[in-house]
Amino acid sequence: MKNIAIYTRVSTELQKTDSQMHAIEKYLKENPVTRPISYYEDLGISGSKSERPAFQRLLQDCRDGLIDTVMVYKLDRLSRVTTTALKLTIEFDELGITFVSVTQPMFSESHFRYVMISLFAEMAQKEREAIKERQAAGIAARKAAGLPGGRLRSVSDESVQKIRELGVKNVPYREIAEKVGVSLRTVQRYIAS
Repeated sequence: MKNIAIYTRVSTELQKTDSQMHAIEKYLKENPVTRPISYYEDLGISGSKSERPAFQRLLQDCRDGLIDTVMVYKLDRLSRVTTTALKLTIEFDELGITFVSVTQPMFSESHFRYVMISLFAEMAQKEREAIKERQAAGIAARKAAGLPGGRLRSVSDESVQKIRELGVKNVPYREIAEKVGVSLRTVQRYIAS
């Protein structure tokens, strides 16, 4: 029996895939399945890059004949590059794999599916380019104002120091997160650095 593959992705390590999974779980409740489900998740990797570990495992499992359905929250979770998104959906078709975007049903129901996929993938690619332009403009403006460029720190120096002190004392990460008032991921990031 072949599996359903659920693929989720976020671009930064500070983001979570919870909202994607919530929508997918809702879809599965409305469209129950009896086949096994395999989960693939990439955290902190842009959809413009093909070299994503879980994404590459997904592709290999598809090519090995282990998957008959690939399910995503939205097309741009799979790829933000127009040509890649189109090539993937054509490859899925050739492998006999059903592609499901739970928030974009027109990709599986429309006779103009490839046109729709190309259009949405192009919009996702343009959105990514606009985000990069805004980030570059923000960094330039901060530098012009004599401020450091890049993302603003959301954790104070005192909090970072407290995280590291508690980490040295082998306090559990969850407990550190609660004491300092930050996320578990923030604790992991600062103790690892």
